[in-house]
Amino acid sequence: MKIILAPIMGVTDRIYRTTFAQHFTGVDLSMAPFISSVQARSIKPSYLKDVLPENNLLLPVIPQILSNNSDDFLFLANKIFDLGFEEINWNLGCPSPTVVNKKRGSGLLPFPEVIDRFLERVIPQLTSRLSIKLRLGRYHVHEIEALLPIFDQYPLTELIVHPRLGAQLYSGGVDLDTFAQVLSQTRHRVVYNGDITKIDNFSTLRARFPLIDSWMIGRGLLADPFLAAKIVSFLEAETSNSLPGTNVQIREDGKKCVVFNQKSLQFDGVGTNPSLKSDKDMAILETFHTVLYGQYREILCGPAHLLARMKCFWGYFSENFTNSPKVRKKIYKTNSPDQYLEVTHQLFAEGGLPL
Repeated sequence: MKIILAPIMGVTDRIYRTTFAQHFTGVDLSMAPFISSVQARSIKPSYLKDVLPENNLLLPVIPQILSNNSDDFLFLANKIFDLGFEEINWNLGCPSPTVVNKKRGSGLLPFPEVIDRFLERVIPQLTSRLSIKLRLGRYHVHEIEALLPIFDQYPLTELIVHPRLGAQLYSGGVDLDTFAQVLSQTRHRVVYNGDITKIDNFSTLRARFPLIDSWMIGRGLLADPFLAAKIVSFLEAETSNSLPGTNVQIREDGKKCVVFNQKSLQFDGVGTNPSLKSDKDMAILETFHTVLYGQYREILCGPAHLLARMKCFWGYFSENFTNSPKVRKKIYKTNSPDQYLEVTHQLFAEGGLPL
């Protein structure tokens, strides 16, 4: 099984990915936030800085390109391949209005003939592999139904499917019924992406889609950086019951219970809702935050840029704390690095709650 850190623009850049890998385990691979193709036929090295191999030594990364022009895509893709990459990803999933209104990301999904022409031009010219990340459609699930036969004509590495529509952004629930239809209608390997936030919903998804062996997690990992490690431990305990200090027991009420070093994770047959967030865990989270802040302070231009980046980070990270809306409000009200550090120091001193 493989766990992939999803690309989230403005958060999961090279600094975040590297710092994450220094402090947490369980993630096998990451996908970088998209790089937009350009019409120019020369690219400054700084344009590809986020995916340079020397900047991604601790966690392997797959570059992602946002484009609706096959020639521009090819130029950028082969520049990336020249860096030594063996795979890139084409973004057909971004739901941002500024992207989709330009007929890019999920904004391209209603146009199967355009996507077909794009792949027909691009695939023979690529010097390495291509995967696609997409949603079920921009407006309707019929859009992916029209695309699957097209995708089957080409040697794609995999389809990474987020089972929402682009028009939903991140609201509403994921459409698991349509995702199941996608699995049955494509010859390609499929990766699941979307709303994996706790072990219980991961386990439910895994039970419904047992053939899926790769899972992409974004917001869930940003909110709980321990999530991937919890999933790995849960699967090992469930399948082998052989982790040191770990065993699966049956409670008096007949429900399963995974015991990690005398601490119990209870779950109702198919899932579990962990309640492990020790003082040690909180200390790791605090160190992670401190290192991340220090790295951004070194490279970002001025306090305004630094605070904006960290406030975006806390939009997810605040879920580790009691009354996360109040925590976010405190963070968002800070207007200087000194004030920010004072508030975060207080928050960590008070401690957080389990996710």
